Amino acid sequence: MAVRALKDINQAEQLLIVRRKKRIKKQQEIAAQNSQMQAQVAQQSAMAASQAKQQEMQMKAQLEAQKIQLETQSEIAVAQAKHQMEKELEQMRIMGRNANMGNDQVFRSQLEKQKDDRKDDRVKKQAVEQSKLIAQRKGERGALQEDQPSGFDITQLL
Repeated sequence: MAVRALKDINQAEQLLIVRRKKRIKKQQEIAAQNSQMQAQVAQQSAMAASQAKQQEMQMKAQLEAQKIQLETQSEIAVAQAKHQMEKELEQMRIMGRNANMGNDQVFRSQLEKQKDDRKDDRVKKQAVEQSKLIAQRKGERGALQEDQPSGFDITQLL
């Protein structure tokens, strides 16, 4: 070392002081650089964390939007299916009512025909009975038979 070679103690002491100041200054500069580097690293990591958090929030928002969209689509599909089924049921009910109405009309027409047939039979019996009574009173001809051919008309007698 050069300090040991110096014979003057004051000079050696001055040299040590200068070297010490340089070393302290250099250490301070290194410490400042380290501090600055650490601050930059911390800032970058904070930025990265912030970006990651922002991306995470965006992903959550997108997932939530997709979830809402899927729920809405499924609700729409269910509503459409329900509407279609109700429509088919209503068509079946209408067809059933129409069939019942048709059957009901056929039944009513048959009932009316039966009533008319029975009325005709009663009128014929009454006509036969009246004819018997009239013929018996006048003594003109014999009484009409109940079992007349189906082609017989009461108006032919009159």
